[in-house]
Amino acid sequence: MARLLVVEDEPDIRDLIALNLLTGGHRVLAAADAAGALETVDSLGAPDAYVLDVQLPDVDGFELLAKLREAAEPDIPAIFVSAFGQPSNVERGAQMGAAAYLVKPVGARRLLGVVDRALTSRPSGGDAAEHAW
Repeated sequence: MARLLVVEDEPDIRDLIALNLLTGGHRVLAAADAAGALETVDSLGAPDAYVLDVQLPDVDGFELLAKLREAAEPDIPAIFVSAFGQPSNVERGAQMGAAAYLVKPVGARRLLGVVDRALTSRPSGGDAAEHAW
């Protein structure tokens, strides 16, 4: 069971992604914006993976990932989930080392498969006792 942080500004989409990941056996915390995501990591510790929207109200998901990597372990896998599948966005995600860039709508099975692959390819590290979740 992995700890996942979902950052999505649309409440219905955020709830659906979180529900799909919970159903897949993961622990999920969700934030509506970058500020909430950074606060979560600061107060509860880093998750095992991030699921990030690209278009957020305060900063974009790429900038958020950079900030999260500064605030926590830099090798935590990130999966971008966005309605915008332009090649430049997909390439930017790849350049940032994202495990995947998925274009909405994303089926639950596909999302879980991508998250699980990202988690299994992550180098082991970190102490779970450091996490409050």
